[in-house]
Amino acid sequence: METYQLVKIALSVGMVVLLSLIAERSGPRMAGILAGYPLGIAIALFFIGYEISPEFAARSAVFTQAGLICNLCLTAGYLLGQRLPGFWGLPGGSVLGVAAFLLAGNLLQWVPGELPVQLSLTALAIAAFSFAYRALPEQPVQRRPMTLAVMLLRGVIAAAIVVLVTALAHVLPDRWAGLLAGFPFTMYPLLLLMHLGYGPQVVVAIVKHYPDGLGSLMVYALVVALSYVPLGIYWGTALGYLAATLYLGLFFGIKSWWLRRRFGGVAG
Repeated sequence: METYQLVKIALSVGMVVLLSLIAERSGPRMAGILAGYPLGIAIALFFIGYEISPEFAARSAVFTQAGLICNLCLTAGYLLGQRLPGFWGLPGGSVLGVAAFLLAGNLLQWVPGELPVQLSLTALAIAAFSFAYRALPEQPVQRRPMTLAVMLLRGVIAAAIVVLVTALAHVLPDRWAGLLAGFPFTMYPLLLLMHLGYGPQVVVAIVKHYPDGLGSLMVYALVVALSYVPLGIYWGTALGYLAATLYLGLFFGIKSWWLRRRFGGVAG
């Protein structure tokens, strides 16, 4: 196996393990927000650019905007499927979630490929899902020791998805490569394994805050679409992460100010 393939797998495993640790130590709210930070998508777009071309990756990043809408549809499908009783909530959530992602992808492939159209539609979807999820209940995570086997399982799921998507990019057009690059590489295994370890209530709390962080992915994909060709994949990736981080900082600053103003100093 080539060295960069090992790097791809190692990065995917490490990011999912880190996100799981954050969920257990900082709570579902922070895990949900950080699940919207450019982790798996950044790996996928980078290696699409590395293995095929920066031009193909930049064009794919335009359609990754629509892939983020598919992400949100996956969370909605998972919430519906996990209502099945007992053990069946786990496979039910997984099947309905992935089905919702693919169905949304089939519909969104007909949306015009101009960047302003894709960007506007994604922003509207994030706002709509954030509004729809506002009434979902919170649920703290009861901390438990994380075994090595659980850590590896979480990472292997994400790594397998990244390897599959980047392999499919070699045979798919840029539109579908971009849509699949938007698949929630870290969020999906996080939902599965937090559901398995802590139950469906924690999944609901993570999903509640997922749209809050998804704007950083929208910004990241935008920067990649604009910068990969003139700057290359390395500088484009660095600039994308800088923009995504600044977005989250600005988002939290504005939200904290609004909460203090509304609730008289209480910024939960």
